[in-house]
Amino acid sequence: MSDLPLGWTTTRFEAVADIQLGKMLDKAKNSGDPTPYLRNINVRWGEMDTSHVLTMPMSFEERAKFSIRDGDVLVCEGGEPGRAAVWRSGPTDLKFQKAILRVRTEEGISPDWLARYLWLMARDGTLQDHFTGTTIKHLPREALQNISLPLPPSGEQRRIGAKIDSLSARSKRARDQLDHVARLVEKYKKAILKAAFNGDLTENWRFNNPQPTWSIVTIAEAAENLDGRRIPIRASERATRRGTYPYYGASGIIDSIDDFLFDGEYVLIGEDGANLLSRSTPIAFLAKDRFWVNNHAHVLRAHVSCSNAWLAWFLNSIDLSPYVTGSAQPKLTQAALNRIKVPLPQLREQAKVLSRIETALAWIDRLAAEATSARKLIAHLDRAVLAQAFRGELVPQDSADEPASALLKRITGTRDKAPAGRRRSRPPQSALL
Repeated sequence: MSDLPLGWTTTRFEAVADIQLGKMLDKAKNSGDPTPYLRNINVRWGEMDTSHVLTMPMSFEERAKFSIRDGDVLVCEGGEPGRAAVWRSGPTDLKFQKAILRVRTEEGISPDWLARYLWLMARDGTLQDHFTGTTIKHLPREALQNISLPLPPSGEQRRIGAKIDSLSARSKRARDQLDHVARLVEKYKKAILKAAFNGDLTENWRFNNPQPTWSIVTIAEAAENLDGRRIPIRASERATRRGTYPYYGASGIIDSIDDFLFDGEYVLIGEDGANLLSRSTPIAFLAKDRFWVNNHAHVLRAHVSCSNAWLAWFLNSIDLSPYVTGSAQPKLTQAALNRIKVPLPQLREQAKVLSRIETALAWIDRLAAEATSARKLIAHLDRAVLAQAFRGELVPQDSADEPASALLKRITGTRDKAPAGRRRSRPPQSALL
């Protein structure tokens, strides 16, 4: 890098860190005491998840060899190759298996500098150039050792790290606030529907437009249930006409051997109780024109005093669990559906309520979309900050800092002077410059 900032140099991972591949999981060969170890699923970007760890037999020597201490960078060899985090949780009995590479940096080298560089490489697509394998990708030890990276002086590494930490804390707060917006959006949608069907949404409108009192009716009284009027379609006709019309089932567009054809505008609601009880999206919706439907979805057609849309929104606003029966295969039966009670104003007020629901939910959806866009912008900002950091543009250079080239020479000298049993292999000269 000829355009490196003052005091910077280019090096490789092997020149600034010792890289150790984890222990092979081999039940036939492993012996010793049960020892907890980390897998690549425990290593997330920038953090460790130790909520679920396994054990394997390890000898005393192996427990020392595969130890973890503060400042160690743990890098995924497989899974999502290159995903990395720095261990900051103090002394631990945890070890690591072969799916992880432990990167233990030399004195004067920030482990966060290396971990963040891998994150940036993963985002700009250059990390995959070091992967092996076709279907399943890996980042072997030799490949990680040879990754080239820009290296600033130790003092500048610390200043850059402090700046990134400060900016990351701000972006984290912003992400947390945006996540809170997403939760508020769901609560607000529920509140809007609740207000719609208890009459609060049109209370002021009714004051200026007196209306008859709302009535309470059952689904059976408000709509015709068409479940019993399905006309089976022969298999040969299904095969030739499958793509002609939309196809609806218990939770959307699915595949089934039981098909029936309808024409017009109807309310469809799933019969599968498991979907009803764990739904994250509306389960009732309007279907228009001609469509296929299987026998796991109810079809309703509202009477003249009730709007199909009114029924669909109401069914999406209530807790259906009291009407779901069965344990092995929970269902919302036709009989249970027909017993559900519906608040019913006059058609004029139904139209006003539905209009206000649509207006309010459209505004909420815009808010949710803006929050999603803002979250993406924060991710782009995080990447831009790291890109600036590795170009030397995030903090000012200090001519008083020891140059990174001098730091590398000192690391090499320390390695050469280490006792034979503890000496790390000296990288080739090309790795230093």
